[in-house]
Amino acid sequence: VDPAQSTPQSFTALEQDVAWRGGGIDGNRDDRKDACSSATDSAFSIGADPLSSLPSEVCLQILRALECPSFVLRIGSTSRRWHALAGDAQVWRGLFSRRWGEARTQAVAIRLAELGFFTPSQASGVSKLFRQSPFQSLKDREEASELSGRTTSQISTRSLSDKERLQSLRAQGCTWKTVYRERAHLSSNWTKARYSVRSFAGHSDAVYCVQLNGNLLASGSRDKSLKFWNVDTLHCNRILSGHDGSVLCMQHDGKRYIATGSSDCTAVIWDYATGTAKHILTGHALPVLDIGFDETRLVTCSKDFTLKVWTLATGKLLHTLKGHEAAVNALHMHDNRVVSASGDCTIKMWNLDTGKLMSTFVGHSRGLACIQFDGKHIVSGSNDFTIKVWEADSGICVMTLEGHSQLVRTVCFDDERIVSGSYDNTIKVWDRNTGALLYTLEGVHNSWIFHVQMDASRIVSSGQDRRVAIWDFGTGCLLAKEFSA
Repeated sequence: VDPAQSTPQSFTALEQDVAWRGGGIDGNRDDRKDACSSATDSAFSIGADPLSSLPSEVCLQILRALECPSFVLRIGSTSRRWHALAGDAQVWRGLFSRRWGEARTQAVAIRLAELGFFTPSQASGVSKLFRQSPFQSLKDREEASELSGRTTSQISTRSLSDKERLQSLRAQGCTWKTVYRERAHLSSNWTKARYSVRSFAGHSDAVYCVQLNGNLLASGSRDKSLKFWNVDTLHCNRILSGHDGSVLCMQHDGKRYIATGSSDCTAVIWDYATGTAKHILTGHALPVLDIGFDETRLVTCSKDFTLKVWTLATGKLLHTLKGHEAAVNALHMHDNRVVSASGDCTIKMWNLDTGKLMSTFVGHSRGLACIQFDGKHIVSGSNDFTIKVWEADSGICVMTLEGHSQLVRTVCFDDERIVSGSYDNTIKVWDRNTGALLYTLEGVHNSWIFHVQMDASRIVSSGQDRRVAIWDFGTGCLLAKEFSA
């Protein structure tokens, strides 16, 4: 049966959209869902609500046990009472958390509360329980019938600009149902490759590295500079200079530190607020190819076959990690571990506390250029033109992605997708779970892709052609920036 055909006619297009995307769980429903489905089917067939005598508290517990938005929406269409209960904040916060994770849910709640979209109770998912018929006034009707964010007063805002709609949304208040709808719309944009792209040449030579944080974009170049840009205006806010060679890699935390690595064989720790160099790290004999830091430690890797671990606050050398037999091209830290990718065709995992080698991953047939690690999985890119996904603990390669025709220079990933950039001048977006190639982004860069990064709504890329590109998938999503913060 086509889920779209079983959606009640009273659903809006956006409700159908949410139900349709949530329907992926329908084929594996458990007994609780079957019971709810039977209840709604009975209500449709006999014109009555068999659960009408239950207290609202019990009804809400039923709704909060559901894992699929299409069931919640369908139950909400059976009566005005269920329509109101189906808008419960904890129901939709729970659905959001199941789909996008509790950590991301908490981050979104905090961000929306800071911006005035949520009250503290809304952020936590607290909502009023209906103990009587909820439709006591027009105001009650609007508050209770806000399926997919549409109230009587909001329908008239359709013709407004996104900025005006966002202001209207803030003024009227925002529900977890609205947040779910907006996030589902953003996910649909990613799936269907709906995006806009802007690019600019902000450096006088190749751009080796980029970092995207909210509305701030940083870029490091062969022209020896590190620049910071406003994403909306593309205005350069500040420039850091000091290296005698290319800025090959960098990271900043937006508060205290900026770290850069260069072809001049040094790494520099900068004061974020003042832009002054705090420590110049001179331990490597050849260019510093990648860099990363956490709250206390900084790690560098080099063409000299080694990684080095430093104290972030003082620049003191703690460990030198030896074991690779070629240049160490990339690294990624997670908690007390760091993984490294080398031209010797291997990945190595190291303990940052002891400096000891923990494991070696073998599988690529040619040298590796890039790596990312989230604690559970490692994604690597190689000059064998493939991307591999590894289980971090077992060392097993669980997936090999093929599609690029040249060196895979850069990768990044989240819970839903993997993004890769290559010397074939393309960026590819892959399904994280299946490894399927979703689509290829091209036509902006006309030379090698050096770096890609992503957040919830954007990909940023840089290349040998001196260009930086921002691929924005937030079209039509009012909360895209909030999801990406």
